[in-house]
Amino acid sequence: MKVPRVDLTDPSVEPTDAELDALMQSMCDDVVERHGAAQERFMANVARMIADVGSGGAGTAPSVKQDRKEPSDIRQEFGV
Repeated sequence: MKVPRVDLTDPSVEPTDAELDALMQSMCDDVVERHGAAQERFMANVARMIADVGSGGAGTAPSVKQDRKEPSDIRQEFGV
């Protein structure tokens, strides 16, 4: 169905139910398409990161020896 040109900012023109249905369906189709494209990009990035880790690239896991701040005693931190 062709999406009609609907001006929702004009209070003097009330769009028909068919026009609103077509407008909403068009919007939903666009959202589904954009979500699919975003999902493909996300999965490609995940696959690339997995490949980087497997090959020792930039995404490798940090070494075990790190300067980590040990969690503080909550009672001391909050004065309990």
